[in-house]
Amino acid sequence: MLMSDTMNSYSAWLDATPQTDGFAAISSPRAYAHEEGAYDTQYCVNPRDLETGFGLVAAAIECGGVDTGPALEIGCGTGLASVGLAATSRYPAILLTDPSPAFLAITRSKIEALGADAKTPVRYGVLLGDELDRLPADTFSLIALRSTLHHILDVPAFLRECARVLLPGGVLAVQEPCAQGYLLMGALADTLPGLAKVAKVSLEPEEARLLKAFARTMGRYHRRDLDKSTWEDKHLFDLAELANVAADLGMSSRFYVNQSFQEASMDSGRHIGKYDFYEFFRSYLQYCMSYPMALIEKLDQFARPYFDYVTEASAGGSWPQVTACCFFRKNGGRASGGKIAAPEIEYPDECRSGGAIFRPSYRREQTFIDAGHEGIFDRTKDVPGWAMDGDSFKQYELAYHSGDLVLEIGTYGGRSAVCEILGALANPAREGRTFFYGVDISSESIRRTFDTLAAWKLTPYARLFQGNLEEFFAAYPISPTMVFVDGDHRYEGVKADCEMLTRMLDAGVPVLFHDFLNPENDDGSYGVRQAALEWAESGHARFIGASGCSGLFVKTSPRGAEA
Repeated sequence: MLMSDTMNSYSAWLDATPQTDGFAAISSPRAYAHEEGAYDTQYCVNPRDLETGFGLVAAAIECGGVDTGPALEIGCGTGLASVGLAATSRYPAILLTDPSPAFLAITRSKIEALGADAKTPVRYGVLLGDELDRLPADTFSLIALRSTLHHILDVPAFLRECARVLLPGGVLAVQEPCAQGYLLMGALADTLPGLAKVAKVSLEPEEARLLKAFARTMGRYHRRDLDKSTWEDKHLFDLAELANVAADLGMSSRFYVNQSFQEASMDSGRHIGKYDFYEFFRSYLQYCMSYPMALIEKLDQFARPYFDYVTEASAGGSWPQVTACCFFRKNGGRASGGKIAAPEIEYPDECRSGGAIFRPSYRREQTFIDAGHEGIFDRTKDVPGWAMDGDSFKQYELAYHSGDLVLEIGTYGGRSAVCEILGALANPAREGRTFFYGVDISSESIRRTFDTLAAWKLTPYARLFQGNLEEFFAAYPISPTMVFVDGDHRYEGVKADCEMLTRMLDAGVPVLFHDFLNPENDDGSYGVRQAALEWAESGHARFIGASGCSGLFVKTSPRGAEA
């Protein structure tokens, strides 16, 4: 189905749905079990949080989701994910739904106050998660639920309906609690009154009762043999079971364990996160259970070592599974992108130390593509990272023409990432979508780059990976359409990157080596120029010019060539 057909049928369906107070009445309204207006205070929700929605969209797009149809959020609550989802302008339309009109009103006020709906039409609807049969088939590119799926009674039926209403290539994204961690949390809580006596910490009878009640609650929460039709919280999830159900419905799965939607836009290479198990337990008692601080402070005196045993035993892994972000992609469809635009003009004379002026690598009448191109160096001069103006100009230009799938080796602080993503987004003729992969061995560089992209509201277009290039391609065997190399500057390091690019890049991909013209190459402290020129001499690439301190090459051998 063409994008225009999808949007026309979506708009016609929504326009034909009865409206109440500006909300589409898809289902009958149902109030939340607690006071809606107190929700943000209880859970310390930041009304200006964009990163949750940004991370959600980035992970959905990165796992191959299409973005040609509208996005649907089910159970939007007070809009923690909704605000960023709307602000990305990634999807042509957004429908935010919840059973509670009060929650919808809160979310709408936040989005309007921030102007998050300025570029993408956002509409609102009253919808129960058990009534997806009222939605049209093959309509949505994204269905998102944050802490909502566990409220739905018949999860397999719900997933079946999601598969029906998703477009081919569409993604169902959920963030939910996991059975393993919650059951263990309950088991430990059950022992705490006795352990308090051993530690000579005096618990009041009511405090001991609360801990036992928590343990019973976790046990009942975990059970599958109870009638939970009237319960607010109904399920804890086993990821293998979810993957099996999804596979039966023709959906592939990807899990980010112990990570939030925001954290899912960064990746250590193992799709795992790690919780301080005691801190999670403590926060759960405080915010979810509203237990008194006097009890929690008593637990602080003796309980941590027992939880720390679990935390320490889980080092290097993702145990216990406490929560997970799950992405289920409907088979079919194709994530557009991947078009290579090899440079058209060569300046092979620029190979001496120092700096080279910027000259266009693609044919056009003027030096700069647009005002954004001309101003990119000045706009990014305060972003962490070192660059000459010719570097920033070339990054923007290459991404504008060949920026469907950008790979950056060595991110440092995100300055070049901003130039590249903005350049790619500036091309109105881009047929595919832009996506940026940043690889760095330094956790500090990954965090710094993430903070930069967040400040520029560019995280929906990026995936950051901590590790080396070989580890990255093992996790993500992508076919980049342009590469910026700014990692290990030693000869051995750059040579290793070139060997990996020989195997993984298609012919015609432009590769820009930063610090190619730096004088450190002359005394051997840098090996960028030597390794890059040897790469060209080997017949796998061709040097076509320099800009700023960077050297531009184009891959000449086919993907899979032997280094």
